[in-house]
Formats: sequence, structure tokens, C-alpha cells
Amino acid sequence: LSVGLDGVMLRWLWRRRVIPFKDLREVSSDKQVIRLCSRSGEEARLSAYWTAGSWEDGQLKSLVGFGSRKGYLDAILARIEEARSAREAVGEASAAARLDRRRRQLKDWLRELRGLMTSGQGSFRQETLESEQLWSTLEDVRQPVLVRAAAAVALAPSLDAEGCERLRVASSVVVDPGLRMALNASLLQDEEALLRAFEVMEQEGLSGTG
Repeated sequence: LSVGLDGVMLRWLWRRRVIPFKDLREVSSDKQVIRLCSRSGEEARLSAYWTAGSWEDGQLKSLVGFGSRKGYLDAILARIEEARSAREAVGEASAAARLDRRRRQLKDWLRELRGLMTSGQGSFRQETLESEQLWSTLEDVRQPVLVRAAAAVALAPSLDAEGCERLRVASSVVVDPGLRMALNASLLQDEEALLRAFEVMEQEGLSGTG
């Protein structure tokens, strides 16, 4: 088993299988095996030796490695979670950077944001942002209000009923007036209200409030 920043690679004899973190829903262990559950519902069960032997003249001389199977599996779980956290941190930073308005006109920027979930549209011709990256940015109170609002604009065109409810909940716990207005306007696809919301947030930013 190999763990990288992009996922987990399983090897058995000549077979190889890669499970990207973006497709991984849950990782757990019952002290005997590790279960990797994908978002599609598939499950991979891992069981492995936790020691290696040192042999001499056909006889086992010593064992090296972990003291128990549980210790080995715990170490694998910790490594996977560490890699997933690192990937999420990189993804959030990338999402925030790509949501930045820079010098674009407000209307042009909003139009480009709406195309982020569809590869090749607008002027964002890099890899399409994943939905969970946008949700993570939107719901992260450490992010600037303009970046969180931009994430909502990017998400809005692709929201189903469950996504709309999630956005309503996010809006209900926001106290910043400009951001709350932007989330509601994104939900309603109200262009004029959205423009006013961003103007309010930008004015608050210039005056040092918000």
C-alpha cells in the first residue's frame, strides 16, 4: 500500500489499483482490516502483515516492524488522514486563489464564476473546481467574505434541492449583511441583488468594516 497526496495505491502481486482521495468517502478500521469506502458505495478491505522476517540459513532469526496488527493499521490510518488533510488544505488555497476577482469587471467576473463548474467555459480554463472544494470555501469562516460569496455564485447554477437547502442553512448562520445578501441572491439567481451585495461587501472592505 502506498499513500500519496492524491490518493492510495493498492498492490497485490502484479495487480495495482488506485483510489483517488476525491472518490474516497470514508476510511475506517476494526483493528483487523482497513475499509476504504468510495463515494459510489464500493468498499476495499485491506489486511496486511505488520512484520517482516530476517532469515539466515533457512531459519527465522528476527522480526522487524510494528508490534501488533492494530499498531500497523493505526499508522496507516494516520498517514491516510494526514495526506487527505494536506490535500484539502492545498485544494482550499487553490480554490480561494481561483475565486479571486483580481481586476475583472464585476459583471464579467460573476459570469465567469458561474462557468467554473463546467470545464472550458468562461476564462477559467484550468481544471474545473470540484463541488466540495467550493462548499469548503463557502463554509469556511476564515475566508474573506468576497471569496465565500464567489464560491456561492459558482455553486448556484448546479445546485439540486439538497444543495439549495445547504445554501439556505449557510445563509441563515451568516451575520455579515453583504455576504448574507449574496448567498440569498445566489440561491434566487437574482442578478441585481447579487450586484448590490458585492458592492456592499466591497464598500465594507474599503471602510475596514465587516
